[in-house]
Amino acid sequence: MQQALPPSLLQPRGPLNIPQHRLTIWPGFVTSILQYESSIMLCLDVSHKVLRSETVLDFMGNLRHQCGDQRFVDICTKELVGVTVLTKYNNKTYRIDDIAWDQTPNNTFTRGDTDISFNEYFSSRYDLQITDKNQVLLVSQVRRLGPAGAPPPGPVLLIPEFCYLTGLTDKMRNDFNIMRDLSTRTRLTPEQRENRLSRFINSMNKNASAQTTLSTWGLSFENKLLNLTGRVLPAERILQGVRAVRGTTEHT
Repeated sequence: MQQALPPSLLQPRGPLNIPQHRLTIWPGFVTSILQYESSIMLCLDVSHKVLRSETVLDFMGNLRHQCGDQRFVDICTKELVGVTVLTKYNNKTYRIDDIAWDQTPNNTFTRGDTDISFNEYFSSRYDLQITDKNQVLLVSQVRRLGPAGAPPPGPVLLIPEFCYLTGLTDKMRNDFNIMRDLSTRTRLTPEQRENRLSRFINSMNKNASAQTTLSTWGLSFENKLLNLTGRVLPAERILQGVRAVRGTTEHT
């Protein structure tokens, strides 16, 4: 049972900004509830998502400026298809599967019994104003399964202006300063990791929505981490010898 806990518990709190690199680190958790040996246990670990301050619309504008209009469509498709983006208005990630070059925020879709444009939807639903009414839309295929017998969900159309790029480019990975600053914020000591996991467990036990979700499965969890007795192996003895190499003595 993957991520059985409510999304409100798994959403990041206190993003860490790295303004000199235009990056933001969102701390969160990865959870799974599975049968481990003789008991059902919650497997929990700290996770970090790297979010760039650059939106997809910014990226597309810079790319058009670099390559020109003639090659823009092919190069943009190659660069964006397969990339994961995050929409801050609902804290969800999407994989870009295609670009709808014939769709803009002025197009409409059916919501309930009426048709509504993307401009109107984001204004009324999230109080967000789309500034570029001519930007093309991104396509993400929804992969979650619906009820038995229900038709597969259709694609989700995303506004590039509201989609933030995640992950690092190859150029960023090769930058020593960026990787050093990231590691200092994401590499936790054992004590820091234990404290963060303990805070998560306490929050889960105090969260009414989490308890309601767990109660439907008949589950409850202890308020502390599981302690195990580890084995301490005896130290290995290292035997050293001396051999002659070209008239000198070398220790091995």
